[in-house]
This record gives sequence, structure tokens and C-alpha cells, in this order.
Amino acid sequence: MKTTIDPKKSWNDRYALGIPLLDKQHQQFSKILDKLSLIRETSYPDDLVEEVIAELKAYSIYHFKSEERILSELSSDNLENQVKQHQVFIKKIEEFENAFRYKNMVLVNQMLLFLRKWFVHHISAEDPKYVESIVSARPDLRF
Repeated sequence: MKTTIDPKKSWNDRYALGIPLLDKQHQQFSKILDKLSLIRETSYPDDLVEEVIAELKAYSIYHFKSEERILSELSSDNLENQVKQHQVFIKKIEEFENAFRYKNMVLVNQMLLFLRKWFVHHISAEDPKYVESIVSARPDLRF
């Protein structure tokens, strides 16, 4: 029988950008981080933890490419900054993977805290910087 994780829901609509495609992706991102938080608080098999970390990394890459593609299509001034921030996040996930492999739970806890703070800051302070340029150039993306 496969173990499943029923995470708390930490998504808050105040994080919504008003661009359904990105808001839906941000909500999924939040769900994955919630799973990791729950794992930290309880005991789950290592293979499940590794699976969720891999899911976070894969989804991060997918989401970041979506954002970067939209910003690139619009020749946005925010593209370079977004790419740099996304690279930092992926690097931290890779550090998280390594910390888990070596069973360094202190580092795992620090990494999870970093990932959650980075995510909340990024979608509430960084992503809104490009919303108006997207909406004015692509009103079809607005809800």
C-alpha cells in the first residue's frame, strides 16, 4: 500500500496575482511545500520524502519556465531578475536533496524554512512587479 500525504493548506488568496495560469501553479507549488512541512513534522519513509523533493524540483523547473516564457515573450525588464532568483531556488532545492541524503535534519529544517520564506516573498513581492506588464500586453491572461 502506497503512503500518501494529506498536507495542511497554507495557500492564501492574498498571494494571487490575478493571472489564473500563474495563480494555479503557485497553489500547486504551495501544496508541495506543505507536503514537505508535514513530512518534517512526522515520520514518513525515506523514499516518499525523496519523491516529494523530486516533485518540488520538477514542478519548480516547470513553473519557472512558464513564468520566464511569458516574461520573455513580453521582453520584460524583470526577466533577468526572475531567472536569477529561480536559479537560486533550484540550487537550494539541490542542497535540500543532499542534506536529506546525509540525514542532516537540522539542515533539512533550515532548508525547508528557507524554501517557504523564499516562495512567499517571491510571489508576494517579486512576481507582482511584472503583473501590470503582462496584463497590459496579454489581457487574455487576466481573469
